[in-house]
Amino acid sequence: KSLGQKDKVFLLTEMVSNAWDEDITKVEVTLSCPDESGFSWLRVTDNSPTGWADLSHSHTMFAESLKKGKSDKRGRFNAGEKDVLALAIEAKLTTVKGQVLFNEDGTRTKGTETRKVGSEFIVKVRLTLEEYEHICNQAKLLIPPKGITTLFNGQPIGYREPCGSFTESLPMPIADKEGMMRNGERKALVHLYERLDGEVAYIYEMGVPIVELGDDKWHVNVMQKVP
Repeated sequence: KSLGQKDKVFLLTEMVSNAWDEDITKVEVTLSCPDESGFSWLRVTDNSPTGWADLSHSHTMFAESLKKGKSDKRGRFNAGEKDVLALAIEAKLTTVKGQVLFNEDGTRTKGTETRKVGSEFIVKVRLTLEEYEHICNQAKLLIPPKGITTLFNGQPIGYREPCGSFTESLPMPIADKEGMMRNGERKALVHLYERLDGEVAYIYEMGVPIVELGDDKWHVNVMQKVP
């Protein structure tokens, strides 16, 4: 219920971030318009050669994140997919190593299907038409990494060439040797992008918009974890 009061664009950004952090060249996202009962289907498919490293992480709260010690990975809390599942009516994760079914009655079962390559996450969620249209509009703001084809509802989200770049020492949350998150400092690459017509400027974390900047001239894309 608490997550349901948030901007539901996180359903898209969490799943895309997870995919971009993997060794992939393509991710495809589809989100269906709400039906007469107010339900939509979100489907995210990627072509990671090995799929999920550990299927249990799809449902284990507070598991150690494999990414929190890596400055160039977006994940750090191992919570994104759990937030998505918390809103799910039902869901299905199919990957190279197996399948997990999250049933409508709240139970979890092991499926029998596998994939030859990559992962597919299918989630049934409740959305209003306004929320659906908002997510579709926000998808256009994503800045995919170079070399990763990213499609939303069949349409490619184009790679944007930065209009300028610079490096700057910035604070960065990263895990120490004991796995504790600390704010350190590291030289970060920062890209600037011209706003397209009708866009509000954003601070980005590696291609994912995270904070509005309003009428600033540029989008600011920080190419490392942002506190």
